[in-house]
Amino acid sequence: MQLFDREAAIDYAKEWALSENPRFFTGKQSSGAGFVSECVYSGAGVMNETKVKGWYYKNKNSKSKSWNVHSELFNFLINNKGIGPYGKEITENEAIEGDIVAFEDENGNIFQSAVITKTESGQIFVCAHHFNSYMRPISTYKYSFVRFFHIIGVRND
Repeated sequence: MQLFDREAAIDYAKEWALSENPRFFTGKQSSGAGFVSECVYSGAGVMNETKVKGWYYKNKNSKSKSWNVHSELFNFLINNKGIGPYGKEITENEAIEGDIVAFEDENGNIFQSAVITKTESGQIFVCAHHFNSYMRPISTYKYSFVRFFHIIGVRND
């Protein structure tokens, strides 16, 4: 097991919050989950290329559902027992920089996810795609419920 490099994930989020990284560019704006996956990958350094329950991006035509779909990404992170990053759901008070935020609508569907890039004086700031945001306070989002996810570590084998 290795540590998750939070600083790398945060740096990536800040660098690419308002534009697309050509390595992952699919010809259209990336999804919020895709951007969060890119950030997590930057901090993890390894993907899980298992076909059934993996988390990977090879190119715009070859990527796992968990790379690009909010709910699938969080299911992967919470349930991953194999190679790659793994984590757990936490409370807002436990959230730290490098953790992930998921915003849900009134039906419990995640419509946006983001990476926490700064915490200060009780405020949480994030970077995100879909609705491109750089250091945006989560208090400015409209949502019914918010969830927080902490990356615990990364398995290499």
